[in-house]
Amino acid sequence: MKKRVSYPMSVAVASLVIAACGGGDNARDVLSGADDTVVTVPATDPEPVDTDPPATDAPVDTAPATTAPADDSSSTTTLAGDEPGGDLAAFCGASEQFYVESEALNSIDGDADAAARSLFNDMSVSVAGAIFNAPTPEVAAAPQQMQAVLGTLLPALDAVDYDIDAVGDLPNADEVNGAFAEFGTIVGQLRTFIVEECGADLDELAAAAVAKADAASGSATTEPVESTPATTIAPDVDVDGDAIFVEDASGTITASVPPSWNIIDGTPDGDLRQLIAAPDAEAFLGSFAASGVIIVSGDAPNGNGDEAGAAGLDGLSASIEADGCVLGSEAPYDDGVYTGTERIYSCPGTDAVARFAGGTNFDSDLFWLLGVVYQPAEIGVWELITESFLVD
Repeated sequence: MKKRVSYPMSVAVASLVIAACGGGDNARDVLSGADDTVVTVPATDPEPVDTDPPATDAPVDTAPATTAPADDSSSTTTLAGDEPGGDLAAFCGASEQFYVESEALNSIDGDADAAARSLFNDMSVSVAGAIFNAPTPEVAAAPQQMQAVLGTLLPALDAVDYDIDAVGDLPNADEVNGAFAEFGTIVGQLRTFIVEECGADLDELAAAAVAKADAASGSATTEPVESTPATTIAPDVDVDGDAIFVEDASGTITASVPPSWNIIDGTPDGDLRQLIAAPDAEAFLGSFAASGVIIVSGDAPNGNGDEAGAAGLDGLSASIEADGCVLGSEAPYDDGVYTGTERIYSCPGTDAVARFAGGTNFDSDLFWLLGVVYQPAEIGVWELITESFLVD
């Protein structure tokens, strides 16, 4: 089955804490829904009140307190330099999305460990998008620093199965605690930047963070909601007689999937368009053992879709490998419409195949990420999806 070329062919999970002192008590607060000042203020800071994002529209004076020098260049210059310049729209979108995901850590309800894992994985994708949409090297410096911090945090959190109480028992606990502190500092600087340079509304972002936390906790992915078109099966259900046609809420991501993959979530993730289809969406998002597909796409207005797709895939791969999955093979991806890189992983405790790809379109004005987990008996699933999916 070939891609439906009548569709437009222009166009990642798809998908991150505070200072931890003396064994990680403050880091645990982030994952257990403590006051959200912990995200931006190290544990030793005595004045957390003014840093609560939902309670103030002017965090500019409070964020610099998270950096060591209390001079007038501490936060804005760290992120953007004296004159950011250029078109910051794409960078702002990725940065605001990362901020929402970091704030969502404070609103987790339910399975905190699984939700934190999901949010950290999302942040690794968002920070990669920020790096490759940054209009200047100065603007890119802070997300690059955050990417390095996540490179320390993700393997450490995975080693303790995202149980913050156990972080203090790690052999490199001091290094991890330092990374937590640096994470909080950068988030504080980021908050100042998105308000001053992007015009962000912190109240709106706080509400988005709560919704993101609900989704990460599993309460917003498997219950079909009548008012949300993304949670229903799309009307076109017969593709070659052995598949169903699914689409995201905007209709810009479409694909064919096995008929049993009929739990659909097409709600966007911030500025990213997203489509999830699985027999059990919560199980799919929570492990590498359950079948399903996730497709994410975003704009690359600077014409760097190839770089953004590669960065998104690298961020996704880092989180996958942090979960203990082993890369089996890597190859160029080319389905005649989209190009990029494909990677196949085997993961502990399951025979399922975890297959991921990321790339761009012919014009390189968008990027996409594709993740498919399928069982050995589900022959032809990868081909069904890659021969049919379209992003616009």
